[in-house]
Amino acid sequence: QDLAVIAITGHAVRVAAFVVTHHVVHPVQTAAAPTESALDAACRFLKTALAGGPRGASEVTAEARAAGMSTITIRRAREHLGVRVTPRGPASVWELPR
Repeated sequence: QDLAVIAITGHAVRVAAFVVTHHVVHPVQTAAAPTESALDAACRFLKTALAGGPRGASEVTAEARAAGMSTITIRRAREHLGVRVTPRGPASVWELPR
């Protein structure tokens, strides 16, 4: 009996196919596991998005969300990188640390 297993992890999809015989699972084909975590991807995104200088937080967040990143992961990446948050009226501006 053939069994296909699909595991969705973060933004990547891994597909593994197994042949089940006599209650033993033998791997037949496995796609490469993603090597970049969601946090790593979000950090890379923020570095690129803010490379040109300060930007509006809502604009950067909207772009990240459109790219499939969760709000919590964006926040974690912002904190991990030490992004400076400067209030500007009702909004804020994000900037990479110097």
